[in-house]
Amino acid sequence: MNQNEQDKWEILSIIIRGLYLASLGGSIFLLLSIPWLFLRAEFYTLHNSIIPLEESTYNALMFLLLGMLKLFVIVFLLLPAVGLHLALARHRKSIHKPE
Repeated sequence: MNQNEQDKWEILSIIIRGLYLASLGGSIFLLLSIPWLFLRAEFYTLHNSIIPLEESTYNALMFLLLGMLKLFVIVFLLLPAVGLHLALARHRKSIHKPE
């Protein structure tokens, strides 16, 4: 394998590492949203003083935002990272395959 191709695979491994770190960061944001589930009434009072919303609308909006965040972390960060990781592992295995 030439140096140019080796550099391409190194860049791919850096991208994979970045996707894993970004999915870790998104997961941390999701974990930080857990207190909202237990302090929903207090957060509703705070948000309602800024932007008046009905409570049912507020609940639907917040659960929609949490669901979208979870979906985006999984679909756009974690799944591509796992897929690229598996492709890179398969490629490395085919290069170092004993004959």
